Amino acid sequence: MVTNTALGLTSLAIGAAVLTHTIAMWQIFTAATIFGVMTCLENPARMAFVPELVGIALILPAVTTNSIMANVGRTLGPVVAAVLAHNFGLGWCFVANAASFAVVVVTLLALDVAAEIGWTIPLKRQRADVPPCPCYVGQSGSQIAELRCSHPRVPTVRRSPHRKRARRAELFMSTEPEPDSERKVHAEPTQDDKPEPENGTHRELEPATRSARYALITAVSAAVISSFVAAGTAVYVSINQSNSSEQLAVTQAIRQDRQKVYSDFSVAMFSFMQQLGNVSGLLQARGSIESVRPEISELSGRQGEFLASLNLLLMAGSPEMQEVGGRFAEAVFAFSRDHVAPFAAQYIAANAPRANDTAGRERDSAALVVAINDLTTKIGELNAAFVAQGINDLR
Repeated sequence: MVTNTALGLTSLAIGAAVLTHTIAMWQIFTAATIFGVMTCLENPARMAFVPELVGIALILPAVTTNSIMANVGRTLGPVVAAVLAHNFGLGWCFVANAASFAVVVVTLLALDVAAEIGWTIPLKRQRADVPPCPCYVGQSGSQIAELRCSHPRVPTVRRSPHRKRARRAELFMSTEPEPDSERKVHAEPTQDDKPEPENGTHRELEPATRSARYALITAVSAAVISSFVAAGTAVYVSINQSNSSEQLAVTQAIRQDRQKVYSDFSVAMFSFMQQLGNVSGLLQARGSIESVRPEISELSGRQGEFLASLNLLLMAGSPEMQEVGGRFAEAVFAFSRDHVAPFAAQYIAANAPRANDTAGRERDSAALVVAINDLTTKIGELNAAFVAQGINDLR
């Protein structure tokens, strides 16, 4: 009980250190030392405890069952540890090990030692001092054959040589000798003439034979189960490794694709903002229609490239990045629909109805400059969200 308690507390301490990320090398060496010492003390006590727990009659099945449980534990233990480590973490393996020691301690506490095992104080054997029969004291072998002892038999712990010789003489005198004419030469008994063993020997050999048979069947079953478990474990590990490799490859491919998409979007966004600045400066300088027309046309081309990269961002980006891209698209479409398209239709396009309206063009140019400044501010705010989300996606 003491050894199992120490082993359980040590395993629990290591599990807590692993889960809290405070594990150190000295803790590992200390735990290994404690486990080694406690195991050296626990194994002999456990082996000596089995015969006292089950009794002499069930010692062979108990040892067989104990060996089977140990082998099954060695087979299933790594599988359970691999599942726990893969799904929950390495620290929970030590916690589960500590729980197994707790079950053993609770079982030992619930065991009634006096009733279940029946420990008693062994009595010291004493040799009985029984005097030999007086009828045969001092007699030789030929004289013993003519005597019969009339004294009752006294039970003794160990028969003396005198009583053995008296018993043989008694058997010899009770048998009538055969005549010489009727004497036969007895041949050696054959294999078929040999007497069968007594029933007591049968009764002693039958449980041992049955236990050996059960042990053999159980060992073969355990070997088969161990083979299947080992094969299943190998398949499980190989499948998990394959899935992990494929998932890692897909994750790296997605990260590389996103990195390229985010980079292209950044280039298109800054190019579009640069052209917005060019158009805003030219309108503030009150340039002619001929000078404004190519800049507005270039702005439309930069806007198309920006929207194309925005579509890729919406397709390849994360859900959070798609939300940021949607806000970009909303701001750019609103600017193009409400400001750039009406201004180009009134003053820049061929056969524009107000191409010669200088006062109206200056008034609408001032409004377009204000809209460009608002869009630039909006794009700057969205660019900050884009950069923050891009760092999280590419980490």
